[in-house]
Amino acid sequence: MLTLKVVTTDLDGQTQTHILNGDSITHKEYFSSDHCIATKARENNSTSWIIGNMIETSSTQKFTVSEVKVYDEDRYCKNDLLVLPKAECYITENGKTVDTFFCQFEQ
Repeated sequence: MLTLKVVTTDLDGQTQTHILNGDSITHKEYFSSDHCIATKARENNSTSWIIGNMIETSSTQKFTVSEVKVYDEDRYCKNDLLVLPKAECYITENGKTVDTFFCQFEQ
């Protein structure tokens, strides 16, 4: 059993932790400059969870987002997530970190 821990930090510096479990977890990070990405993701897939908050602006500042899928033992997708910046993500197995990835704004 794998555990996904996502720690998000909002603009005020407040953190929130999300923990999900599954038999397997996949993630794909990519750069975007679309600050309306969360709204568009909800329109395209109403069952997808959005973790984090984006301020919809006309800014062109790039940032990293991650598409994460959590599967059960039958390879059924239990959770389909879009993780927005600022987030630190950890995948653990038996209490040991096996993978990390980050969603952040480009400097």
